[in-house]
Parts: sequence; C-alpha cells; structure tokens
Amino acid sequence: MTWVSEARSRAYAAGFSFSCSEGTADLLGNLVRTLSGDVRAGEVGSGYGVGTAAIAAALPVGGTLVSVELDAERAQQTRELFADDARVQVVTGNEQALLDFGPFDFVFLDGGPKPTPEGVLRLLRVGGVAVIDDFTPSENPEYPQFEDRPDWVRLAYRDSPSLGYAEYPVSDHEVAVVLTRRH
Repeated sequence: MTWVSEARSRAYAAGFSFSCSEGTADLLGNLVRTLSGDVRAGEVGSGYGVGTAAIAAALPVGGTLVSVELDAERAQQTRELFADDARVQVVTGNEQALLDFGPFDFVFLDGGPKPTPEGVLRLLRVGGVAVIDDFTPSENPEYPQFEDRPDWVRLAYRDSPSLGYAEYPVSDHEVAVVLTRRH
C-alpha cells in the first residue's frame, strides 16, 4: 500500500472528510517532481497525511518536508505514517509554527483560513511555489467568483505584484491555485 492509500484509509476510518482530493494530490506530486536538490517543502494542515504523502513520495534525494497540523491526534497519525522516513517531520501547530522551519521552496496550504498574499510570501523563498486547494471553479478565471460574488481571496493573490498566479482545475468541482514568489 502506498503512503497516499494508507493516509486515505486512516482518514476514512476516522470519519475525516477534509483530505485533499485525488486531483490535488496528483498536482502536488507533479509539481514537487519538477524540483531538484535540497528542496525544503512545507505543509499547513496535515490532516491524516494525504497531501503529506503526495509531497513526500515526490521529494528528490536530499529533500525534506515539514508538515504542521493543529489537531494533536491527526498530527500523531501522520507522524506514525512517516516514522521510518527521516525526511518528513510532522509538528503539532499552525502556520506560525511552520515559519520557524522556512523559508520553503514548495508549500501546500491546506488547513485553516486562506492566508493573505503576505502570509504566503513569508513562507516562500524567491522562486518558491505555493499550492492552495479547495477553491470553487469560476466561469471566468480572469474574474473569479464565489457564490455569485467576487472571490476577494483569489483576486488578492492574482493582483499581488510579488506572486505569479495560475489556477488548475483538479476536478469538476475544485480548483487549486498555484502561486510563485517573484521577489
């Protein structure tokens, strides 16, 4: 069984329905596989480790991953999943705890409220990439909307002069936003 499968099984057994989608897990793995060397990856919101597993499985030799999870039980479950992999560290905490380990080349922001552009910038090195999932597809990606109103979160990311912005549909019902730190 792969890490992703094991993490999904643990989440299902716990009745946890907030793991990242298969499409998001695929996107994470594909993006991380483009990196090389001593990559520093981070994650906010481990849950039961589905996103963690997708990132860890794609890390290059020399890469490391720090994942933070607010819920102590979920953090422990994810920690156990990666007990034999020294590249992966799971910390009980929030985005603030992750800052102590940065800056990062790659970050998956999957837990809690969506960070501001400034919050994303604090986590990334110049050239670093952040993925934020769970956005609703919009008919017009140039002017994203949520529930027939402007999606101010996506517009703030898109309009930030310090962030490159792209949306990737990961299912019929979900879009992931990929941000790149410009400077």
